[in-house]
Amino acid sequence: MRSDLPVTELAENVYLLNEFDGTNCYLVIGSEKALLIDCGTGFCDIRGAAEKLTDLPITLAATHGHGDHIGGAGQFEEIYIHRADCERLNKAQMSLLFRKAFLASNAPVKSHGFKTSDVKPGKYKTKIIPMDDGHIFDLGGKSVRVKHTPGHSRGSACYCIGAQAFFSGDTIVPGCAVITRLRGGDAAVLGEQTVPFLRTLPPELTLYPGHGRCGMSLGEGL
Repeated sequence: MRSDLPVTELAENVYLLNEFDGTNCYLVIGSEKALLIDCGTGFCDIRGAAEKLTDLPITLAATHGHGDHIGGAGQFEEIYIHRADCERLNKAQMSLLFRKAFLASNAPVKSHGFKTSDVKPGKYKTKIIPMDDGHIFDLGGKSVRVKHTPGHSRGSACYCIGAQAFFSGDTIVPGCAVITRLRGGDAAVLGEQTVPFLRTLPPELTLYPGHGRCGMSLGEGL
């Protein structure tokens, strides 16, 4: 399994782990724990990359239950996912077959020299821990709050560090209108619940999306 995952320091104790032009995953480090937000499709050693950045215990949480965000969960003992996605989560999206198929159809990732044989089974039978809106990950000196933002999936969630940083998963992806990112999601609930919430956020908030360019202001991303 490849261990040369591209890593970029975005801010103090906030790192981007980019799955070779696939999914943006983020490591947020506190004084006692670290939080990995999303784990990609899992065809490279994302756990090893995170452990090179910190020797603190790492908690894994997902922005939603799609395979390109939870496929690497087999490298961890457990993963937090909003319960609305747990209820309908298709475990096939964590499977070896799904991850191989995803790689085979992903031209940007394949351009980095990956083959389907690079996709390996997960080490663990990962325990899924349901979480709710408002869940707080206390990392020691830094808290990350979960905001349920349904629409892209029923259990899509964003992660907030106060008024500083906003990890949006696929709820906001720069260059794509929010509504066009649904991939079978629920446009009505997104319009009724999620879009009004997004409009309350300060436009200068730093945006860290699940794909594409990160570190811009929320106003630019929208």
